[in-house]
Amino acid sequence: MVRKIVGMFAGVVAVVGLAAVPASASDHPPPGCHAFRYGFSYGQGISVNCYHVPYPPYSYRVVAHCSSILSSWYARGNWTEVGFGPSVAECHGGLLSSARVANYHVDVM
Repeated sequence: MVRKIVGMFAGVVAVVGLAAVPASASDHPPPGCHAFRYGFSYGQGISVNCYHVPYPPYSYRVVAHCSSILSSWYARGNWTEVGFGPSVAECHGGLLSSARVANYHVDVM
């Protein structure tokens, strides 16, 4: 009986954790940017390359909203200037569960 209760609790936590993505998250890059998702063993990553951002100093980074079976977290990419290469964020999973990019957004500074 205790195992069933713990199992149901873990299932509820997993569903709530996957649904808890902020409203600012987007699955489309902002205007002037291109996004590319890629996979690797036990994880997934996203690469965003921007050619234009709306205001100076024209630096940006991608923030991936990662999720696995029982948890969710953020992976922040590197700050990059417009036109000088992609900002990359990767979601790394563990041995027993892989991670994926549930959503992402682009921070502009």
